[in-house]
Amino acid sequence: MRLLIIALISLTSIPSSGKIMGSLELRELYYNAHTGKAAANKFFREMDNLKTEQDPVIICYRGMSWLMMASHTLNPFTRWADFCKGKDLIELAINKEPGNVEMRFLRFCIQTNIPAFLSYHSSEETDKKMMIKEWHNITDKDLKIRIRNYLVQSGFCSTTEKKVFYE
Repeated sequence: MRLLIIALISLTSIPSSGKIMGSLELRELYYNAHTGKAAANKFFREMDNLKTEQDPVIICYRGMSWLMMASHTLNPFTRWADFCKGKDLIELAINKEPGNVEMRFLRFCIQTNIPAFLSYHSSEETDKKMMIKEWHNITDKDLKIRIRNYLVQSGFCSTTEKKVFYE
């Protein structure tokens, strides 16, 4: 059991430089951030350390970190400010690189999970269509699995749309 815990920790550790090396590490931080406030704080700190980074994917994940912080904040004004900051960063990143499937997937995940009163659902359908259209062009296997699993299990795809993932 101890060996399993050590292996899991080493798989999700950040390099000592504080610099995240790639999308897989970003994804792991993001997915781990859903496990609780401490993990969300870690994700936020790591993304905040990369604030000078201009890579749209990193900007998008930074936006996701703000949204994660908003979900753990009790003060409604701070929660709203964090939500707006995160949303703006995600939109900035997607405007810089609109053809990036990973960023579209992240936005789709957020938009399909937040309350309707936040009025951030306008891109759900276009993001879903883009992911389905680009499905066979995605070369990142980890991303491809995450997209397929989410879209198939989320209930946001029709039976016909789901078939694309198994062709």
